[in-house]
Amino acid sequence: MRQFIIGLVIAILVAIFALQNSEPLRIHLFLWSFPRISEALVILGSVLFGAVFGALLVLREHRQKSRAIKKSPPVAGAPSDEPVHPPSDKT
Repeated sequence: MRQFIIGLVIAILVAIFALQNSEPLRIHLFLWSFPRISEALVILGSVLFGAVFGALLVLREHRQKSRAIKKSPPVAGAPSDEPVHPPSDKT
């Protein structure tokens, strides 16, 4: 819940910053040129791109760790998936 609140505060601050800087500008990106695009759209688009790219990197790292854990051999003394049967009283 704490991370959600922090993310929400950051998103609100970025939105306020973007809306206060809404003048049209000229953007050049490789071979493309955008003659009059709002500065707010550039800011919000950049933040969105960064958030999606960061989330994909975190997801990739999480999947790699998950696969490594699944492939690792079981540790002696660690709980296993096999059912534990109580000792029988055959005396």
